[in-house]
Amino acid sequence: MENIIISCRTIQTEVNDAIHRNQVKDPVVYLESGLHNDPALLREELQKVLDRLGNVHRVLLVMGF
Repeated sequence: MENIIISCRTIQTEVNDAIHRNQVKDPVVYLESGLHNDPALLREELQKVLDRLGNVHRVLLVMGF
């Protein structure tokens, strides 16, 4: 897999709109909202996603605040 987008679910609508407008074909994984409030938990959840993915060239991390 070339690219993967990992995003906060809070901005799912905006990310989906941008993906549609720009005809992005990369897969998207949405993390639960609020993880940024607990950096240790955010790191743990990100690591779980990355471990499942295997060989990815680029990770595009999209988070709101």
